[in-house]
Amino acid sequence: MLDVGLRDTADISYDDERHVLQAGPDVLRIPSGTLEQCFCRVLFKHKPGTAISWDVISEEMDLRDVSPEDIRTAKQRIKDVKRRLNVKIAQVFRVVDYFRSDNSEYYRK
Repeated sequence: MLDVGLRDTADISYDDERHVLQAGPDVLRIPSGTLEQCFCRVLFKHKPGTAISWDVISEEMDLRDVSPEDIRTAKQRIKDVKRRLNVKIAQVFRVVDYFRSDNSEYYRK
């Protein structure tokens, strides 16, 4: 059950030149050069619901040259980025869990 005022989804777009997520008049600025920008860039290259492997995202985030023991850390950083973005999206667009993950794959609604 959704919290009062939260929606399940919205038509959110991403403008990589302006570094913003937008749904109607509502805008969420994504700081340039951040892991959040890289995450959005990768996920918005694909249609909603398309699963993107963590290693594709990590490549964009420049986390690709990690040793095998650092893979867990890289995966955790991606999860943390997803979590931070979802909090911001819920605050601005009132959408719950816009970015989702299943095992090591990520997608957007």
